Amino acid sequence: YGYRLDRIALGLYLDLSLRINAAVDILSVSISDRRSLEATMDALGGELLLQKMNVKILFAHREGDATPKDVALQAW
Repeated sequence: YGYRLDRIALGLYLDLSLRINAAVDILSVSISDRRSLEATMDALGGELLLQKMNVKILFAHREGDATPKDVALQAW
């Protein structure tokens, strides 16, 4: 299980020639667009468990622009 496994799988294959079998991307639980805030909210438990504004701020960074702290919080 993972978050945005499409990018992880592609990176592992291109950089290290490793393949992932039977991976499940947690964004697949959402019926919303994979890149949307709603998909992230659904994957993390929904609005009952999360504060939408905090999730929006945490995941607002473009890839490569996030600080190490933001990456650690996203992974947590």
